Amino acid sequence: MDAKETNSSESVEKSDGWKNILTLTYIGKHTVKFGKRLKKSFMEVFSVDLKIAYKNFKVGEYFPLNDHTPPLFAPNVVYRFQCSVDGGTSYIGVTTRQLHARIAEHLNPKRKSAV
Repeated sequence: MDAKETNSSESVEKSDGWKNILTLTYIGKHTVKFGKRLKKSFMEVFSVDLKIAYKNFKVGEYFPLNDHTPPLFAPNVVYRFQCSVDGGTSYIGVTTRQLHARIAEHLNPKRKSAV
């Protein structure tokens, strides 16, 4: 394969325009060892001069910045119960507590509720 290297820090570009670059997430010195073994194997088996690029990662990239609360656990909500018998009748409520707790109170047969 015809390859031309312009600089040790730049990638190898073959005559057909493809670049042989493999990006590995850098975890430690074992990643560098693994990269060297891969490069050697690709050269021996496929006769390809593979360039290895290492990428750092931050733990925060794997977690979203804001935590999404499921609707039943959301506090400070306005909710509406729709009557299953008469579709035109509904009850609108407001609570500062979690919605699931307020729904449980409405559905408790021991307590008097507007629902």
